[in-house]
Amino acid sequence: MKAERNRRAGPRGGPKGKPLGSAIFSSSSQIRLRFVSREPLRSEDEFMVLVRRRLAEAVAYRSRVVSSSNAFRLVFSEADRLPGLIVDRYNDVFTLQILTQAWEKPARKQTIIDKIKDLTQAENIVERVDERIRELEQLPELASALLSGSKKHGDPEHERRAVHYDALSGQKTGAFLDQRENYAAAAAYARGEALDICTYQGGFALHLARVCDKVPPWIFPAKPGGGGAKRKTQSGAWQAGD
Repeated sequence: MKAERNRRAGPRGGPKGKPLGSAIFSSSSQIRLRFVSREPLRSEDEFMVLVRRRLAEAVAYRSRVVSSSNAFRLVFSEADRLPGLIVDRYNDVFTLQILTQAWEKPARKQTIIDKIKDLTQAENIVERVDERIRELEQLPELASALLSGSKKHGDPEHERRAVHYDALSGQKTGAFLDQRENYAAAAAYARGEALDICTYQGGFALHLARVCDKVPPWIFPAKPGGGGAKRKTQSGAWQAGD
């Protein structure tokens, strides 16, 4: 397979030539093929029809299972059969993160943005860049930036807990939304005294404060410059559940 085909999706065959399905290809990743469908996709149009359908299914699923929060992962890569694509929602700010070559094609990226807008009425969309992943995928350097709208920060709620958020700073897409369910699970089981240490934005501590007798108001940011945990303590968020 030639490198110039690194952004195309197409059918892939087994050792006997029998079609196994369709995959997207990266010329530089250790994971060269990422499976997207058991059906052969023989054109770009067929592929993008599939992408739009998968996005709609992902949004519909979150509308059924997410409650008590307006901050959650909307599209979760392989889990939603869209490998290398992350879309997070922080109330009225949405983030897009591309982790493989296939989604970097401008027409594809714009289709994804348009479909997310159509499905969620999103006005503010930020592209969050993982510099290390882009280097590994041999993608051109790019800075995180606002793609649509004018808002890039706010105060979304995790399980009725307000959390300050800046879409152009912080780790991952600005927060650890992949831990959202774990925050709630910890609060369901924890009792007594709890300590959230080496934290980033105090996500576990904020949830534990509702159910534990004592949660010390001192924690360590995940890395210098993170600032999220310190900001929570100074803002009085520890008393939010009292």
